[in-house]
Amino acid sequence: MNRRKLWGLILLAGFATLMIAGYLVYKAMSAPTSSESRTILFQASGIQQIKSGYAGEEQIFLKENGVWTYAPDEAFPLNPAYIEDMEDALLSLTATAEMSIGDPAEYGLVIPVFEISVIAENGKTFTCAVGNENKTADVVYLYVDKSIYTVDIDFSRRFSHTLLEMVKKQPLLDLQPSEVSAFSIENSNGLCELTRDTDSAPSGVDRLTWIMYDGTPADDERAKSLLLAIAGMRAEECVAYKPDAATLSGYGFDQSAAVIGVSYNDTNWTAQIGNKTDDGKYYAYLPEVGVICTFEASVPEQILGISAQDCLNRAVFPVSYENLTYAEAKYGGEIQRLNFQEYGKAWDFYYKLSTMRAEQLDDSEPVGNADVTITVYTSNPNVNYVIAFRKLNEDFYRTDMFGYGQLVNKRDIEELLSILDK
Repeated sequence: MNRRKLWGLILLAGFATLMIAGYLVYKAMSAPTSSESRTILFQASGIQQIKSGYAGEEQIFLKENGVWTYAPDEAFPLNPAYIEDMEDALLSLTATAEMSIGDPAEYGLVIPVFEISVIAENGKTFTCAVGNENKTADVVYLYVDKSIYTVDIDFSRRFSHTLLEMVKKQPLLDLQPSEVSAFSIENSNGLCELTRDTDSAPSGVDRLTWIMYDGTPADDERAKSLLLAIAGMRAEECVAYKPDAATLSGYGFDQSAAVIGVSYNDTNWTAQIGNKTDDGKYYAYLPEVGVICTFEASVPEQILGISAQDCLNRAVFPVSYENLTYAEAKYGGEIQRLNFQEYGKAWDFYYKLSTMRAEQLDDSEPVGNADVTITVYTSNPNVNYVIAFRKLNEDFYRTDMFGYGQLVNKRDIEELLSILDK
C-alpha cells in the first residue's frame, strides 16, 4: 500500500469517528437545552415511598418519622444516606432535553435498565423507566408519560445500588471499653474469657479492672486495645443477608475460625470469623444483624492468634499511690528506704515501678535467690507487697507477684535502681 492510500484511510477513519461522536451528541442535545426550556418532570416537598427495580431487585423504601427503612424487612441494616441521595434526586427532577424523534429501543427503554416509582408526602405519584447512559453527553434517557427525556447521568447512578451495597458499614460497635462488662474470644488456641470485676483483684491491687475466667488478673491495656480493635472493625463489602445453612457453610461458618462475644449495656453481641477471601480479607458473620461481610485482615488475624496467656496481666505493680506509706529496696547487700509521704525521689520510684510492664510471660519455676527485692508497705498493716526480681539472663529479670512469671527488661530494672542512687 502506497503512502497516499495509507494517509487517505487514516483521514477517512478519523472523519468517521468524528461523525459518530457528533451524531451521539446531536441525539442527546437535539432538543433546546437552555434553562428556560427545561422540563420539570417531577417536583415535591417530600417523599414517603421510593420503589426501584435496580439489578432485578424489588427495592421498596418507606420514610416514617423522618427515617428511611427497607419496607419488606424493617430490620434490614440500611444505610439511609443512599435513600436520601435518591430522594434529593427526585425532589426536583428536571430534564435537560426532550427527544423529539427516535425509537425507544435505541435508548434502552423497550426493556429498561430499571424502573422507579415514587409517592410524595402529599400523595402525588411519579413513575419513570431508566434507559441507557450516554457517557459522551453525560446524560441518561428516561421514559416518562410516553415521552423520552434526558437527565443528568448522576440521576441513574444514585439508584444504581443493590441492597447488599446499601448495608450500613459503620464501625461494628458504638461503645467505650468502660461500658463492657465481659468479652470472650474462642479460637484454635482455646477460650479467652475476661470479666470486669475489680472486687476479685488481689487485695489492694486497685488498678486492675479485668480478671480471667479462673480469677487470674487480666491485662487492662490488652483488654482495652482488643475491645477498641473489635469495636472499630468496619465492613468492606456485604455478601449475604440472613444466610441459610448452606450459605454459612460456604463462607466457613459451619466451623468458624473464631467466635467473639461482647456484653455491654445489657446487650450481648457476637461475631464469627470465617474463611479468608482471595484478596486476603476475612469473612465475618454478625448473627444479631444477619449479615456476612468482608473485613481487612489486621483485626481478624489478631483475634485468630490470641490466647488466654496473651491476656494475662503484664503490669508489675498496678497499685495506686494514695495508701502507700514507705518502701524498702534491697539489692547489692544494701537496703534503702523511701518515704511515700515525701514526694521527689519516692514519687519517681513509685511511678517507674507502677508503669513497669513485662515484655514476656514465663511458665518456668523461679530459681535462686532474688537479686532485687522491693517491699512496699501501706496504711493497712495487713496489706504489704513484695516484688522480687531474679536475674534470668543478660536481657531479663523475672518476677512472680501474681503467681506466674513476668519477664522485665534488664534496662527497666537498672533505671528503677538508678533512681535510688540520685
